[in-house]
Amino acid sequence: MLKDFETEASRYHKGVFARKREELLEKVDGRLKALFVGQLSAAHKAGVTHFTDAVTETVRLGQKKGNYDFAAIVETEKKAALGKFDGEARGVLVQNAPWSNYTNQLDLFTQDLDVVSAKLRQEEMRRLASRIERWVKTRLAEGISLEFNSIGTGRGGSGAPGDAQKPASEKDLWDRVWKGFTDTVEHAQGRFTERARGFDATPNEVEVGLWRLLRKSWAALRAKIEEEVMEGNIMLKLREKYVEVILLLDVVY
Repeated sequence: MLKDFETEASRYHKGVFARKREELLEKVDGRLKALFVGQLSAAHKAGVTHFTDAVTETVRLGQKKGNYDFAAIVETEKKAALGKFDGEARGVLVQNAPWSNYTNQLDLFTQDLDVVSAKLRQEEMRRLASRIERWVKTRLAEGISLEFNSIGTGRGGSGAPGDAQKPASEKDLWDRVWKGFTDTVEHAQGRFTERARGFDATPNEVEVGLWRLLRKSWAALRAKIEEEVMEGNIMLKLREKYVEVILLLDVVY
């Protein structure tokens, strides 16, 4: 286009020709710059969307299989996204144009990928915490129920101790409940920390997650104990033990 202009406009006054040529160059340069920036902006937006979808889908498939490395998935998809963005930028590059250096755009794209990665990691951390909290609640409920159900199972299951001492099922009840709680929480915290490292979580994220897990565990412990010592439940357990004694007496006599 510039060559055609020079051929057609060469008959004009040199000053006019030079001015018109400069105006044309500015318009062409401005148009090319706008197209270049527009292409990079579109590549940026599409790249972030594709990265988000790719990580989410790969994690979903990994969850179905029960085995996946979140940090490795993010790293792989990030490398692919950066490579594609760089390739698209090079494809619309205008050599020697002062605005054709896309380093800043690449940096912004990288930053956005990191922001998305952090958000996805936080979602994974929340899901992990929820799974482990449910596991803790179930384990505590089962363990505490067993301990309270064993109350009154004295000599021969009659509910009456053979001497003046309380049976072990009653004497060490709270010690066993506490040990069951601490063992369960310790195991849960270990699982959480190990999996969180696989998510490439920050030390602060791990610390907050462990604090929340402990708080939820305390709440589960208190709720289960309060449930077990409710008057209705205590009366039910006493009634069951009474029936056991009556049935045993019938068998003996």
